[in-house]
Amino acid sequence: MIIPLLFLSSFPSIQSYLSSRKETVLLPANKLWLNTGLEIKPGQEVKITATGSINLAIHRLVEAAYTHKYPRLGWMEPEGGQPLGYKDLRIKQYLISPDNNYGVLLACITTEDLSKTNPKPKNISVIGRNASIKSEKGGKLWLVVNDAVLNKDAESAYILSQKELDETYGSGKVTVKQREDEWKRIVDDSYFEAYFDDNSGAFLVQIQFAQ
Repeated sequence: MIIPLLFLSSFPSIQSYLSSRKETVLLPANKLWLNTGLEIKPGQEVKITATGSINLAIHRLVEAAYTHKYPRLGWMEPEGGQPLGYKDLRIKQYLISPDNNYGVLLACITTEDLSKTNPKPKNISVIGRNASIKSEKGGKLWLVVNDAVLNKDAESAYILSQKELDETYGSGKVTVKQREDEWKRIVDDSYFEAYFDDNSGAFLVQIQFAQ
């Protein structure tokens, strides 16, 4: 065993993970920012790996099964993906991380509380299947899948023209009147996490702490 140990001693970052603490968390796809309760020290590095699959529009998946068509949003693994033939681009700006895949696993180390009223902290990290992250200031580790969080300014992104709705969801499946009624309920109830509530599945996430 002398040679392997001498070899590993040349790579302290590898060695630091060999006997390190590990924690496992189940992240439901419909949870808008899960507080893992894990405290990350300032400058401490954690390695995050994830498995599992999620769907961001389970009702659309059921509709597709009835019509024997490919779903616009299929099952996704932790690296996420792009919707099939999706043209509703205006809602994309309301993704937690708009420049990244739908459904990709995201993480944030922060002392803030994250929720539908604070869904986009500055120091979001894209994890996907695996990544190592750290924070200079430290804080709690939060996890989420990348989906849209609405706010009061999202009306024009949610209520599209009938032509746009037909192109996006299929002819006559969603009407402007339906969207207007839905939007009123969303605003009245501050139901800005609506897009999360039709998510299904989960990621099993392992967090490994460097010594």
